Amino acid sequence: MKTLPRLVFIAALLAAPSAWAVTDVCVATNNDLQAALLQAENAPLAIKVMKGTYRLDLTSWGIASDFPFVLGGTSVVGGYVNNCASRDIDASSTVLTDDGVGDNDAYSISVAGDFALDGLTFNLSSSFVMYDSSYHSNPTLNVRRSVFTGAPDSTHLAIFWNGDNFGTGTVRISDSLIHGGASGVCAFGLVTDSGYVTYTLVNDTIMNSNGVGICLQNPASIYESSYAFYNTIAYNNGIDLQTDSQYVTLVDDTFGTIDQPAPFSPSPVGLKTTDPQLSAGYVPIAPNSPSIDSGTAILPGGLSAYDIAGNPRVVGGGVDRGAYESPYDASTKQTVTNTANAGAGSLRQAIKDANLNAGANSIVFNLPGNCPRVIAVDSNLDAITGDTTINGYTQSGTSRNTLDTGDDANICIIVEPSAGSTATDGIRVASGAGNGVNLTVQGLALGGFSGDAIGLKGGSAHSINGNHFGGSVNGHALSANGFDIRIGAGVHDSIVGGDGAGQRNIIGDATNSGIYIAGTNTPAHDNQIVNNYIGLGWGTALTNRGNGTNGIYLAGANNTISGNFIGDNANDGIDIDTSAATGNTITGNSIGGDFNVGTLFGNGLAGVRVENAAGDNTITSNTIANNANAGVRVVTGMHNKIRKNAIYTNGNLGIDLAAVGVTANDPDGGVIAVDYANRGQNFPILTTAAGGHFSGQVSGTLSTTPGDYTVDLYLGSGCDASGNGEGRLWLRGATITVPVPAIGTQGLASFAINIDTDFPDILTGSTITSTATDSLGNTSEFSACRAYVDDTLFANGFQGAAF
Repeated sequence: MKTLPRLVFIAALLAAPSAWAVTDVCVATNNDLQAALLQAENAPLAIKVMKGTYRLDLTSWGIASDFPFVLGGTSVVGGYVNNCASRDIDASSTVLTDDGVGDNDAYSISVAGDFALDGLTFNLSSSFVMYDSSYHSNPTLNVRRSVFTGAPDSTHLAIFWNGDNFGTGTVRISDSLIHGGASGVCAFGLVTDSGYVTYTLVNDTIMNSNGVGICLQNPASIYESSYAFYNTIAYNNGIDLQTDSQYVTLVDDTFGTIDQPAPFSPSPVGLKTTDPQLSAGYVPIAPNSPSIDSGTAILPGGLSAYDIAGNPRVVGGGVDRGAYESPYDASTKQTVTNTANAGAGSLRQAIKDANLNAGANSIVFNLPGNCPRVIAVDSNLDAITGDTTINGYTQSGTSRNTLDTGDDANICIIVEPSAGSTATDGIRVASGAGNGVNLTVQGLALGGFSGDAIGLKGGSAHSINGNHFGGSVNGHALSANGFDIRIGAGVHDSIVGGDGAGQRNIIGDATNSGIYIAGTNTPAHDNQIVNNYIGLGWGTALTNRGNGTNGIYLAGANNTISGNFIGDNANDGIDIDTSAATGNTITGNSIGGDFNVGTLFGNGLAGVRVENAAGDNTITSNTIANNANAGVRVVTGMHNKIRKNAIYTNGNLGIDLAAVGVTANDPDGGVIAVDYANRGQNFPILTTAAGGHFSGQVSGTLSTTPGDYTVDLYLGSGCDASGNGEGRLWLRGATITVPVPAIGTQGLASFAINIDTDFPDILTGSTITSTATDSLGNTSEFSACRAYVDDTLFANGFQGAAF
């Protein structure tokens, strides 16, 4: 196997991490593909590949002696038609192949940062290998709806993770098929050489290899990576799953044979070991296949909207296991055939009828006429009392969004109060509803409700995806809602949005917060807000749909907010409030940032606010920029970890603890107020930052209480008038130990942290800032800036590091 050269940051990303617009490139010929893959080494591209068959061995990815470098932010997506104006999601329609001569040389690419493959079939005579580095701030490799086959004597798909042991990353493989293979090899391999990686596999099928279906290897990492499988089938391989780690989560999977070192932690849930009963095309055979409706919808990031063939991911009462969804539907259907307020064929009657049925219900639409079709209600609809899906995408003329950036969904069904209506809420689950009440709402536009457009005050495992709130839909203006979506006390395991662009909600124009997640003594918990536009809409470009208070108000516990674009809200992008708000994770969002679209949408106050004793929350790997006040404002509350974010061009400090303005370093072990903001953790003092064009060293000191601390270094974007900075891009982190001090003094530790890059002129002329985070998760403000001194002796850059 080839050895990966050390990966580092791309120069342009260091200079402007989120200001790079991702350029669309349409591929229709082999030459187009060759040119696009070469261009992706210098600029992030959305490579849209038209239906057809292409020779991958003729591109830079097929040169055995080379490791082409793919810039973070790049994606390669198949199935496009009409000069890439639209897309047919079906992996079989876009094939990347070669000359059929196996040469035992992998098709290898080195990825720096986020990278995605979607809707492609790789039919190659040798392995397809992806390498990523943990030098970026939690980069993500995402493989969706793709097929890997061929390669009779090689691994079909291998992912290698390289970097330093301090780094983290995410790999997600969903709705994909890997089949065939020889004995003695792994059909699908995940290898972590260093760092901590979270691997998630959702609705994949790995079958018919004479060797090992899935190999999980963590050979040299200091930190044990985690692996999680949901709704995945690995069957009829020599060994279906082979792992050297016991930290493997299995939920509703089918594995015939498992080779493991010790009992899995946690114990598997819903594991089947019997024949999944799939057709020759790997589709569950209806009606008796144990794969049908036996998967889970409760998983990180949520389900895709479509399976590998472009069919709806959920048909009937539940999700199937594996890459393909059976068309079999055992749910009871209620059909809306008119826009009347009540009576036969109305939405109101469909909900009433669904509530009478104890099984799974689907409410579908078959309304005459053109879009939009407005259902005006004169009073509140009945609350949902059972397992119900309301699917607006069943109406003729509707379609889901297909754009990674933007929204081209066509929503036909609009629900709003009629003139003089007493209706305050739209679609709702009443408080007190049990866990068996699960509501899915998709493909609707809702406006004009003074309370909640969608109120999830009870029940669990709800899914709200592909809906619009605010703005206009098909020329029909939507009046403001009080709250667009409310998740009530005790509600858990629900998801707003989802893994794919087609599940994105447009959440704006509410008079209060766009999304409200309740706290109190029974906080809403373990819910996910994923991949939505909150405070923003889309015409031909992003538009302002700011909510009247916050983008998201979060008072619950252990919730995850990820991948959202949150901007233009009157108050904070996210407000984490009250002592019930604990254990929440805010990751991978753009909060006021430009998110590769070239326009700024700062929130009216802070990007993220933590207040009223909210604690033990994690804010990581976000872009938090252009907000009127602080990037992250911790008013009160302890153990709020703020690491690896890109925080820049905010009106006040990048991180602001306690009172507004720089909180000066003081004795951290002194007496402080209850829930004093991150205990007023001292920030480092940087003393030098110097080196060459490619690498250097940053040194400094940290004065605080004894213990282990993480010092993070950031490329700055200018300094506050106080001299303290923000952190435009995370460079490197290191663990330092502050010794026990002499009696009556603070502990003091010195540090020297190396930074390096393979690209010239990244560090020259820049400023460096830093933060310190203690072992309990208390992160400091940013330190004072330190200018980087380039002491390279030779202008032509012959000198390497200065240490």
